[in-house]
Amino acid sequence: MLLNRRASDREDRLGRFGIIGKFVTGDETRRGRVQMQEKEFRAWLGKRLWKGHSLTKKATDNRVGRSFRAERGIHGLGFAEDTLDELFDAGKWQQLLDKLSALRSDSEADLEGVRAVVPKAEKPGGQLGNMIAALKQYGYFREGRDPNYSTSGTTDEDEEDESQADRIRRYVLDNYIAPARVEGKATVTITVGPLNNEMGLHMAWPIICQALEGRLFMELAMVPRPAAEGPRQSTTRKLTFSLKSEDGNVIEPKQLPTNLILFGPPGTGKTYQTVREAVALCDGSADYPDTRDGRKSLMGRYRDLEAERRIAFVTFHQNYDYESFVEGLRPETGDDEGATTGFRLEARPGIFREICALADQARTRTVPSVSATDFDFSDRRFWKMGQGAIGSEADVYDAAIANNYITLGWGGMIDWSGKQFSTFEAIKAEWLKRNPGDPTPSNWTQMWPFRCEMKVGDIVIVPYGNTAFRAIA
Repeated sequence: MLLNRRASDREDRLGRFGIIGKFVTGDETRRGRVQMQEKEFRAWLGKRLWKGHSLTKKATDNRVGRSFRAERGIHGLGFAEDTLDELFDAGKWQQLLDKLSALRSDSEADLEGVRAVVPKAEKPGGQLGNMIAALKQYGYFREGRDPNYSTSGTTDEDEEDESQADRIRRYVLDNYIAPARVEGKATVTITVGPLNNEMGLHMAWPIICQALEGRLFMELAMVPRPAAEGPRQSTTRKLTFSLKSEDGNVIEPKQLPTNLILFGPPGTGKTYQTVREAVALCDGSADYPDTRDGRKSLMGRYRDLEAERRIAFVTFHQNYDYESFVEGLRPETGDDEGATTGFRLEARPGIFREICALADQARTRTVPSVSATDFDFSDRRFWKMGQGAIGSEADVYDAAIANNYITLGWGGMIDWSGKQFSTFEAIKAEWLKRNPGDPTPSNWTQMWPFRCEMKVGDIVIVPYGNTAFRAIA
């Protein structure tokens, strides 16, 4: 998201200054098209406080940039005016805010209007909400209000707004919607003010309303638009969600995304909370008491899950690259008999691919039968054999699984089943006789154990890289 957001900001800046066959300056563009009072608005924002501190430069740039975006899209929103100031002077400011609010509530109703102001947004609700907040402040600036008329209802950073909205959605799903479904209730009612206090939020009524009345929450909770009572974005607003379909059946919710970002200064418990969240994702809960023994038990369970490779803790820094995390080519020296020089590059999965492979195996594996649980491995010999290269020879693996056989990629097309090939020397001599131009040792060193040592009943492990497997035969 950070990369996307930065790219979007850059595109917005380029769009603001214009690229029409040549680079033109901001002043040149504004004289021809954009007329909002940027310099005066910035000075007004410079006197505004947020939580007792002056707005950051990024916060100021965001507000100015969103206002520019709105001004560029005025015609696309259906207004005849060319600038924000013309719209304000014509007494249509509230119409502009109402239009953007309607788009935020239901962006699909007017996709052309959405593209006019936030053309790059995949989920325009959040960007439209931030644009409305910026335009409200531009309107207050035009009205001549004091910059600190209020310090609630807006945030300095997009990330704070979105993170808080995500926490609100998750909290309501976990503590209101899900329990009500378990109890078989037809509806659940949430009052904004008490929810704000219950979550320990600071005057977050606008964000609560935006989070719970938006399309994203309705899709996650699988509920229709709530019946609302009371003023919008107020403490007394009540939202009633219906939990049953028209036929009276309970609607099951979608699973919430499990991506989670914990933030805060050093020493505030992020690492410990990460442990708790990871254990809860694996076990379904992490109900360990916040005592010395409870923390010890939690860490013990975390270490067990790490040992099972179900959890991997990664610290990213400037030297941690894609090859280490996802996949990279690693040099490997030859392990064949007689190979003393040279190397080859092999694709090796990084920690992320390894854990994904393990998760995929857990998802697709079959439940062992009762008889399999008592299988005796004590007298079995184990072999590791890859059945085709992963990603390029899927047909080899699929055919081996479907037809119950094991393949070997050495030995050419010679039929080695004859009794005369029951010794190592015989296999080597036959290969060199038929292939004098190919003295690759693997053609007899690998064929010998495959032909003469492997027996029915031995265990063959088909690897998936160096740290996982995809089948046992």
